[in-house]
Amino acid sequence: MVNDLNLSNVTFCGLYCNECWVRKGAFSDPITKLNESIKKHGVKEYYLEKLVEVEPVFRKFDVFEEVLNAMMERFGKCDGCRSGGGVDPSCKLQACAMEKEIITCADCEEFKAETCELLGENGPFNWCNSNLKQIERLGVKRWIEVMDEMGYEGYSYTGE
Repeated sequence: MVNDLNLSNVTFCGLYCNECWVRKGAFSDPITKLNESIKKHGVKEYYLEKLVEVEPVFRKFDVFEEVLNAMMERFGKCDGCRSGGGVDPSCKLQACAMEKEIITCADCEEFKAETCELLGENGPFNWCNSNLKQIERLGVKRWIEVMDEMGYEGYSYTGE
């Protein structure tokens, strides 16, 4: 029964959050460590002032910091699209699925009829289709079980 499922790790587009590189800290962990090391060793306050004459690119350290902060803002933490979060807060699939009150796009008539512009061959989310077809074939409950099994075996979207 769908009501008994924990869907918090299932995105509308057919990704499984537990295998997501954002959830696994692919950016947040190393960026956090780098920021801690920069502070611990006084890189910004001391070394950059001294080394800017030797390595002029260090003048752009503020831009580097800005990029790291933006990456942390966008990819540092994701509570999942079902909670209103997600990596892309303006995700059109999320908005569409919530409006239609469907579990995943695999439940959508447009997906089944292959008329969804977002998931179509040239659509921006066409890479989701293989998972959605699996969900359609297996059902969301069995698909979650399969994804959990794959995760225990070391599967990851990132290949790590």
